[in-house]
Amino acid sequence: MRILQLSCHLSLNCVHVTNDNITTPHNTNNMDSVAAELMDLLHTANNHEDVVKCYSGIAETFDKIQEALAYVGAKNGVKKCLEIGEVPKTARILDIGAGTGIVGEMLQSMGYENLDALDGCQELLEKSRERNCYRNLFCSFVVPDAELPVEKKAYDLVVMPGVVYPAHILPTAFGQVIKVVKKGGLISWDMMVGQPEAYQKDIGVMFREENFEKYVNSYVDEGLWELVGKYDITFVERPSASLNENAVCYIMRVLK
Repeated sequence: MRILQLSCHLSLNCVHVTNDNITTPHNTNNMDSVAAELMDLLHTANNHEDVVKCYSGIAETFDKIQEALAYVGAKNGVKKCLEIGEVPKTARILDIGAGTGIVGEMLQSMGYENLDALDGCQELLEKSRERNCYRNLFCSFVVPDAELPVEKKAYDLVVMPGVVYPAHILPTAFGQVIKVVKKGGLISWDMMVGQPEAYQKDIGVMFREENFEKYVNSYVDEGLWELVGKYDITFVERPSASLNENAVCYIMRVLK
């Protein structure tokens, strides 16, 4: 759960928070409470700046918060993609929404070494640097109308674990992700199924299944990618009103 686009190679001095109701979790001694509060805050977020404000104050405890949420969707989705895509250990991989580097650390432990990270929160990226699993770190939002600050057609695989989500990465921005993947390369993400709380807001309408598929298929119709498959995975091991237990892992193959 993380992400964003501002095109600053590890510097986020330009973030301005405009929603005074957005803050960071307060009770940092109780991880269950912090996790629940974080989800409540994210559901009131209306833009990337709101999201950064949420994440920047909890970088030191973010891993523990994810443990409290029993969030396993990121690792499960990436593992499924590696398995189905038969991704070689030499693959160049971009982890979008890298956060503190949990997925990067897992990939490194599996023998993948050519890894880059992109996230919109500098504080989270600095924590990922401590894991020593990425070669390059990029601080950037992912938005429809701005290119990513990475080399075009450079990656064999882009993973977006847990960040295709309201106020994070919108399906209208997938075109920018496609631009950085080699022809024949893969793009993968996981997202909750059903009607979780976040999808009920106006900002979440495009994530409802009947709408989301239209966005995915629009890139199919343009000949930019094709569906490799959609696979059921466990998203959280302790579901709540904010987080559904199940998710689907999308795997797409870039065609141009």
